[in-house]
Amino acid sequence: MRSYDIRLIALTIGADPKWVDNLLSQNELPGVTRGRQGVQRRITDEGMLAIELTRMLTRDAGIPVARAADIARAAIRSRSDREMQVRLPSGLAFCFAASDIERRLRERIAVAIESTARVRRGRPPMTARADN
Repeated sequence: MRSYDIRLIALTIGADPKWVDNLLSQNELPGVTRGRQGVQRRITDEGMLAIELTRMLTRDAGIPVARAADIARAAIRSRSDREMQVRLPSGLAFCFAASDIERRLRERIAVAIESTARVRRGRPPMTARADN
């Protein structure tokens, strides 16, 4: 299964990497592995979709991030081939065109992959430190 890092996801969805990191630190979304401190999170295609739904709800509908993440989780659970639907207890309903959103994300991630380099984390190897 393919997985991505926060920087690549942020570039793909057009969000600040810090926003994505904060979203994942404060909310649990499907498709996102949570590790201990210092271990880079890995995000699957499902996680990227959940992050994008949260971003759309927050930016386009003005919904607070925590509530948007709840709706995104419910949408992912209700997913069919073409759409995701969430009906709130108040009667308000959200319908997401899953196939259109996923197609757009695939196109944008291909461009993002081409334009990013992998950033090493942690201390440099001993040979690099000895040269200084």
